[in-house]
Amino acid sequence: MPDPASLLAFVQSVSGVGLCWVDVGTRALHLEPRARELLAIDGAASLDWPQFLERFDERGRAALERAVQAAPGGLDEVFELRARLHAPAAPERTLKIRGRLTHDPPGRGAAVLLAVEEEEAPASGALVGYAMAMVGIGMWELDLDSGRERWCAKTLELYGLPADGPAPTRDEWRERFLHPDDAVRQAQRAAVFLAGDGQPYEMDYRVRRADGRVRWLHSRAAFLPGPGRRVVGLTMDITERKEAELGAAEAWQLLDMSAAQVGFGFGYRDRSLGIGHWSTQLKRMYGLPPAAPTPSQQELLQWVVPESRQVVAGNLQRQAAVGEVFEFRHDIRRVSDGERRTLLTRSVWLADAAGQPWRICFATVDITDQLARERQVSEALQRLQMATQALGIGTWERDIDAERGRWDDTTLALFGLPPGAPAPTHDEYLQLIHPLDRDWMVERFHPSRTATSEDLEFTFRVQRPDGVVRWLHVLGSGEFNGEGRVVRRVGICMDVTERRVAEEALHAKELAERANQAKTQFLSRMSHELRTPLNAVLGFAQLMALDANAPLSPTQQQRLQRMQGAGWHLLALIDDVLDLTSVESREARLKPQWVRLAEVVEEVLAFNEPAAAREQVTLHADRAARDLRVWVDPRRVKQVLVNLVSNAVKYNRPGGRVDVSCSASASELTVCVRDTGPGIEAERMPELFQPFNRLGRESGAIAGTGIGLTLSRQLAELMGGRLEADSQLGVGSEFRLVLPVVAGPAGDY
Repeated sequence: MPDPASLLAFVQSVSGVGLCWVDVGTRALHLEPRARELLAIDGAASLDWPQFLERFDERGRAALERAVQAAPGGLDEVFELRARLHAPAAPERTLKIRGRLTHDPPGRGAAVLLAVEEEEAPASGALVGYAMAMVGIGMWELDLDSGRERWCAKTLELYGLPADGPAPTRDEWRERFLHPDDAVRQAQRAAVFLAGDGQPYEMDYRVRRADGRVRWLHSRAAFLPGPGRRVVGLTMDITERKEAELGAAEAWQLLDMSAAQVGFGFGYRDRSLGIGHWSTQLKRMYGLPPAAPTPSQQELLQWVVPESRQVVAGNLQRQAAVGEVFEFRHDIRRVSDGERRTLLTRSVWLADAAGQPWRICFATVDITDQLARERQVSEALQRLQMATQALGIGTWERDIDAERGRWDDTTLALFGLPPGAPAPTHDEYLQLIHPLDRDWMVERFHPSRTATSEDLEFTFRVQRPDGVVRWLHVLGSGEFNGEGRVVRRVGICMDVTERRVAEEALHAKELAERANQAKTQFLSRMSHELRTPLNAVLGFAQLMALDANAPLSPTQQQRLQRMQGAGWHLLALIDDVLDLTSVESREARLKPQWVRLAEVVEEVLAFNEPAAAREQVTLHADRAARDLRVWVDPRRVKQVLVNLVSNAVKYNRPGGRVDVSCSASASELTVCVRDTGPGIEAERMPELFQPFNRLGRESGAIAGTGIGLTLSRQLAELMGGRLEADSQLGVGSEFRLVLPVVAGPAGDY
C-alpha cells in the first residue's frame, strides 16, 4: 500500500481537489501541491492570506473573507462558494471552494480547511477532508464487470480481518458485515450512484466486524476514468467521531428543549475574531426576532440600563482563567417593548490547542419573575414572622443527618435562650427538657426508632437556664428517606403554660365536684338510714316517761331526759345534714313570694329572745328599712337569718349586743347581723364556711354542729345571693345576707 503522502496525492489526483488551510488566529496559510497548481502558484513561492485573496476577483475575495470569518459561528458546518481566479500568467476560470472549521488540523490552533477545485471537476471535498487527516483511511477497488474487489491492509483491518487476507465479495459484505439497520439505506444510495447521478458515492454506515464489535465507517467512492466500470473508494473508521456527533446532537437537542422549557439563552464569542452566536431564546430575552443577527458588544451595551452598563462592560473585557466560571447580574430594556428585565449571565472561557483562552461561552437566565416571587415570599415570610411573634409561636427545623438546626428568635426565647443564638445540638436540647419529661423524649426520638408517621404533636416541660419551668406544645412533620428513616424535621412550638395550668385546675375542680357529690349522696343516704332507728329510740323513750303502770324513779327519769336530749340533738344534727345535702345537690326547691323584710326580722328576733335573755345579750333591729320587700322563699330567708342571729347570740359576751339592719340599692338588698363577740382570727377566716368546722370551739360549752354557716351560705347562693363575713378580734363579727332585686309576677310588686 502507498504511504499517506502518496495516498493523499492519489486522492487529489483522482478528485482534482487542492487542499489548503488558514489559521483562524494568525491567518497563517498552508497550501498542498494540488492547491498551488490550481491557483497557479510557483511550487517554491510562499504565500500569506492577503496574497492568497489577491488571486481572486473582488467579488470572490469578499465572499471568501466573509466565509472564513463566519466559519467559527457555524461550528463544524461546511460552507461552499465560487470565486473567479484572476492571477498573473494564469487563465481566468471559476473555482469552487468548500470549507469548514476544525480544531485539530496540522499546525496549531483552530483553522479553516479549504478544498479548491475547478468548476467542472467532480466534487469530492469531503473525501479530501477525511483523507487529509491521514489517520485510519483504507482504500478499496471494485470491478463492477467482473465483481472482483481488492481491499488494502488498512481496509481489512477496519473490518477485523487479517491484513493479508482476501476481500469479501459484495454479497458477502452485505450479509456478513453490513449492519441490518443500515442495509436498506446503503442499497438505495448504491443504486443511485451506479445509475450515474453524477455525484460520488458517500455515506456513513455501521458494520459488524469479524470480532463482533459494531463500528461506524465512512466511505466515499467514484468511478475511475478509462475503459471498464471500476470504482475506487476510501473508507475510514469514524466511530468515535460519530458517537461524539450523535452525543452532541442529542445534547444539542436536550439543550434546545431545556432552553425552551426553562427559559435560558446561550451563546459564545471568539476573542480573536470578535464574532459569536446567540441562541433563539437569548434573542427573545432581549426582544430581538429569532432571525436577527448576533449583536455586537456595542449594540449589547446600548440595551443595558445605565446603572448596569459598567458592570456588563467590565465583564465583557474580563480576563478570566480558562475553565473559571463567573457570573454577573444586569438590567436591560427589551428592544421590542422597552420593558425592564433583570438577567443573570454565567460565563466560562474555553482554550485553544495552545491552552490559551479563545472562546467565551455563556448562558443567560431571565430572573425578573423569580426576583418578584422572591420579594413576595420574603414579604410573606416577614408578615408570617410578625404574626408568629405576635402570637408567641416559634418556628424550627432540624437536619438529622447533618446534625444542624435552625431556631427563630421566638423559639429561642421560649427555651430561655438569647436572640440570634445558634440552635442547640440534640444533647443540648435534651438538657433543656424538664427531668420528668426527659426520659420519654429520649425514647421518642432515639435514632434507632423507625417512625411510622410524618406528623409530630406533643406537650412537654422545659426548664430554662434561669430555672423557670414552662409547658411547650410542639407541632411538626418529618421527612423520610427510602429506608423509612427520618432525615429532617420542621415545625412550630408555643407556650401553653397558662392553658395547661387552667386545664389542671379545671380537672382538679371536676374531681373535687365529683368527690363532693359522692359525699353529699353518702350523707343523704346515711342520714335517712339514721333517722329511722333514732325516731324509734326517741319514741320508746317517750313511752317509758309516760308509762303510769311502770313509773320511773327520779334517777331514771333524769337519765331518760338526758338520753332524750342527746337523741333530739342527734336528730337535729341529722336534719341539718339532710338540709345541707339537699341544698348542695340542688334538690331543695324554692317557693318564692313577696316578703317584707321587717316582718321576717321581727320573727327571727322573737325566736331568739329566750336565748338572748339567758346569755344577757340585747337584740336590736333598725326600723328605717321596714318597708323593703323582696321576692324570695320566706322559709329559707328566715332559716338563714335565724342561724346568723343565733350564732351572734351564742358567740357573744354577757351584756353584749346584736344589731340587725336592712339596706337596699338598685340591684341588691342587704340584711346585716352585727355582734359584739370576741371576733375571729384573720388566719381562720378562710375556714369559716367549712362544714363541721367550729374554728377550735368544738370542745367548748357552746353547743353546735358546725353546719349552720355552711348551710346558710348554700341557701343564699341557691336564692341567687351571697353570704359575706367580716370579723375583728376584740370588736366582734358582721355577717351580711345579700339578695338580688328581681321582678316578681306582674302587678304583684
